[in-house]
Amino acid sequence: MRISDARFAALHTDGTDEWTLRVAPAQSRDSGGYECQVSTEPKISLSFRLSVVVSKAEILSGPELFVRAGSDINLTCIARHAPDPPR
Repeated sequence: MRISDARFAALHTDGTDEWTLRVAPAQSRDSGGYECQVSTEPKISLSFRLSVVVSKAEILSGPELFVRAGSDINLTCIARHAPDPPR
């Protein structure tokens, strides 16, 4: 694998035929089509599409909230564009 972006790395697991493409840190611009190829005759390849999602969170009460010391508080947070539910 030859690429000028150091965030991309092809990793091989010793003793196996397994290779992993690591992208760290992933960015929105990394979204797109990728292809895994094996240099055999005939060539073997598998295409896939990567979507990098940028999640955003919002607290419904607004940017500032004042409460008396010792008071209970409940904040509601909305996670937008999250690929998985928050934990």
